[in-house]
Amino acid sequence: MLVAPKYLSGALTLGAVMQLAAAFVSVQIAFNWFIDNSLRVAEWMASANRFDELVEALESLDVGVIMEEKEFIEFDVSGDDTIYIEDLAVAHRNGRVVIAVANVVIPAGEKLLMAGPSGTGKSTLVRALAGLWRWGSGRILLPQDAHIAFVPQKPYIPLGTLRQVMLYSISDKEITEAMIEGAMQRCGLSYLFKHLDEEQRWDQTLSGGERQRTAFVRLLLQRPQIIIIG
Repeated sequence: MLVAPKYLSGALTLGAVMQLAAAFVSVQIAFNWFIDNSLRVAEWMASANRFDELVEALESLDVGVIMEEKEFIEFDVSGDDTIYIEDLAVAHRNGRVVIAVANVVIPAGEKLLMAGPSGTGKSTLVRALAGLWRWGSGRILLPQDAHIAFVPQKPYIPLGTLRQVMLYSISDKEITEAMIEGAMQRCGLSYLFKHLDEEQRWDQTLSGGERQRTAFVRLLLQRPQIIIIG
């Protein structure tokens, strides 16, 4: 339509008109790429931002700033089924020592509740016990070959079916259908059992309470010797 007047007046040849039409189609296809791939570009940007934040966090963990002595918490194996915490000191990211000279013995089967005001280092101590935070001093002795499960405040919900969500991080055990149903029933999620093989964005579908109960379903299926709940 744009070049028709020039073609009819003889200013453009038919070949030139065809070249202009082909060029227009090429430009249109190029612009359509952004529309067709907008979701992939957004996912890539989100992944790149998370990776960049991770790199910044790792670079900020300057051992010389956190602990002047440049010491680390030492992990070792206890001689029995007991957890030993010996002369443990845990430092926060800003260098402040939040736990100083803690000595605790936790026999097998015991339950330990850590309570205290906000900012006293409870979460940091939990990370240290889970082996996720080594900045400090002292020793943590755990039973040999003990299966340890760490439950964060916000359990991770992967993409995939609900079965994959329930069995996340469980790969060394044979889990039957009856075991999954029983665990979901005990945790108050029996109404979701019929959706076990449905693939959805379960991280958006499950409520906060359902996500936490999902974490307990995993614990019942894993049956670890040591459970650390953040």
